[in-house]
Amino acid sequence: MSIPTINIDMDKKCPQCGHKGVCGNGLCMECGMKKYERKRAMKVGDKTIKTCIDIIQSMLWEKQIDMDRAYIKAEGPVSVDLKLKISPGDGVNEVEGKISFVVEKSTGEVDKIYVDENQMTLFENEKEEAAA
Repeated sequence: MSIPTINIDMDKKCPQCGHKGVCGNGLCMECGMKKYERKRAMKVGDKTIKTCIDIIQSMLWEKQIDMDRAYIKAEGPVSVDLKLKISPGDGVNEVEGKISFVVEKSTGEVDKIYVDENQMTLFENEKEEAAA
């Protein structure tokens, strides 16, 4: 079993604090530990999930009238895209939401097939055809 070692280059300065002595990650021991502690504290927990839900709900209520108008005018379905972006900050999570909707006009035939992965086969030749 090998002995864990930390190599410190005393000729280089830490880019964050300016102290001499840089480890393999390019930071001094103190700045490296601070970075590690911040990363360890970051997570997508209950508060972040609640914030995501609140943002989506708020966006839907805010755009309800516009979506109603688009739905009434639509010849086909209205696609609503909701996007959440969760970015780690300095000890906090930044949550950004985006909503967009598009009225889809019918352009002809649409192939729609429903696949049930859990459906059992009735006949042996169905298994062979599915494998081919």
